[in-house]
Amino acid sequence: QKPLTDVASKHPLSKGLMRILLIFATLALSACSQHIVSNPQATSEPLAKPAQQLQKIGNLSYSPAGWPEVLQGDIHRPDNAETYPGVLLIHGGGWRSRSRQDTDKLAREIAERGYVVFNISHRFAPQYQFPEQIYDVQLALRWLRGHASEYRLNPEKVASWGYSSGAHLAALLGTISRADPVDQPHGGPQARVQAVVAGGTPADLRKYKNSGLVEGFLGVKHAENFATYEAASPAYYVSSDDPPVFLYHGGLDALVHTDQPRDFKVLLDNAGVANELYIQKLRGHATAFLLDGAAVKQAIRFLDRKLKTP
Repeated sequence: QKPLTDVASKHPLSKGLMRILLIFATLALSACSQHIVSNPQATSEPLAKPAQQLQKIGNLSYSPAGWPEVLQGDIHRPDNAETYPGVLLIHGGGWRSRSRQDTDKLAREIAERGYVVFNISHRFAPQYQFPEQIYDVQLALRWLRGHASEYRLNPEKVASWGYSSGAHLAALLGTISRADPVDQPHGGPQARVQAVVAGGTPADLRKYKNSGLVEGFLGVKHAENFATYEAASPAYYVSSDDPPVFLYHGGLDALVHTDQPRDFKVLLDNAGVANELYIQKLRGHATAFLLDGAAVKQAIRFLDRKLKTP
């Protein structure tokens, strides 16, 4: 018996039918989203016209001499002489795997809307554990600002953007303040962001009492060292001086449950921090990333309001 895929591929209507089914599935999924925002009119603002040409400068080393690993990233930006806001883009992978190739397409999507995007790699757990990863992204942000003139970046308007474990690190960049212990020795004003976009975000690691991924990242068990779980949680650091935050999440996410962004939003609300939450109702953790088109557009609108509006 032939596999169904072989039969379907030879059917004269298969390609057309697949396109139609894909269109209907996309429309159905996009219709099943919940956008919690204080200004609903903002969600329909037109996006900037896509750039005709993009420039990519790859494999740029941002780690200093003597760092445990040579860390690199890729710059994506419109290929013209204008100056743009920036985005530090951080891939997911449970803090222990994957690569920035996963977010290469997303980097191009953001860049073509008028941003200088630095899509980076960082060190992996369990060989390197918290707070080493936050040190890496702080260094990347400082490096990006240090090369602002070279890549025609506005250093005063930079956001962090990540998905899953990358979102955790992006959110930490946004919530860490001057007095917090992980602000030193690599933080400070040059490691601050002016906005955060975080998808599938494990914002409160204190809730993960028996997670192998989180335990591998932190190097300790929840019952043995609760303080480390607290110190690694963006939710723990929320304060009134935090930058605006855009959260997006799969409504069927079984890996990072929706109570993570919802509770995080409540903390941001209580602190008076501007924020939005976009729930993709029929998607899980992976599909909310792979089918993130509508969420990405709303996130870019959000960044446009926060980083491009005088």
